[in-house]
Amino acid sequence: MADLCWPGGGSCLCLVPHQEREALMSFISDLFLSQEEIARGQELDRKLAELNRRKLEEGRISQATYDEMQRNIERGTTADEYAGEVDQAFDEGLQEGYDRTTGAIKDTIKAPFKFTWDILPWPVLALAGVGLFIWLGGADWLRGRLNK
Repeated sequence: MADLCWPGGGSCLCLVPHQEREALMSFISDLFLSQEEIARGQELDRKLAELNRRKLEEGRISQATYDEMQRNIERGTTADEYAGEVDQAFDEGLQEGYDRTTGAIKDTIKAPFKFTWDILPWPVLALAGVGLFIWLGGADWLRGRLNK
């Protein structure tokens, strides 16, 4: 039987078997985390650092601001962190799609009953319940229980 649970336990909502999910995630990771994209990100970090250095030299930012900007660049996301973010976004999207689909199905099933419940006053519903009880033979059953 295919593993239908999230890796690491938790709820079993994912209907994609684990091996197929890993292959799909590998494809998505390759799509967004190719070596060209990683190199492009590193080049943009270098350009940003150079731009920040020029701003510091021109006096447009303080040394403290420059230091904070450099720490942010150095703390930047690595390829492994991007892969984790892509995995997390995939899982969140899958969960959101599942919730929306099941929510729509539940709402569709509940709609006629909710409409009936909201439109009829409670005494009419109570009278209908008593009538249904009698029609299904509840009166005879009740007489038999009370005669014992």
